[in-house]
Amino acid sequence: AEVLDRIRTPHAIPMRHATPHFAHVFAGDGYSSGYYSYMWSEVMDADAFDAFLEAEDPFDAATAARLERFILSAGGSEEILPRFRALEPGDIATKSREDDLVTIADREAERRLTDAAAGILPGTVVVGEEAVADNPGLRDAIADAETCLIVDPLDGTWNFAHGLATFGVILSFA
Repeated sequence: AEVLDRIRTPHAIPMRHATPHFAHVFAGDGYSSGYYSYMWSEVMDADAFDAFLEAEDPFDAATAARLERFILSAGGSEEILPRFRALEPGDIATKSREDDLVTIADREAERRLTDAAAGILPGTVVVGEEAVADNPGLRDAIADAETCLIVDPLDGTWNFAHGLATFGVILSFA
């Protein structure tokens, strides 16, 4: 309350969020991917644009080619979209509970994105939702990593598995 008073936030508009974190990626609590998709698109856009700034040219063709080859086409277009509304019963499994789903698209997209990160930034630690579901200790790598890519390869798996077009890919560097 003191901070809100100091920055003159009207009392009618209380804080409605917590400190940003990635617990939703690993918690499997059934959150709505639709809420996060617009927020993460801005983060991903900023991360991608930073690569162009590092190249000192916002139209650098080599950076654009790497972005397209290793990120944009690595997971979604080759592993996720071809499987949308085309999953076989054996392509869907559960993780922590009945409505916490994982599909072949989740696993294959995470594998492709992990490989893609190695192609762009050798030495980057990748912490993916599906790998953490299998081995929760992998989260510990985030604290010690010089560069860490946190991946939710298919945010909104329940929607995806049920043929609802509200899903996306979350990538964030820490």
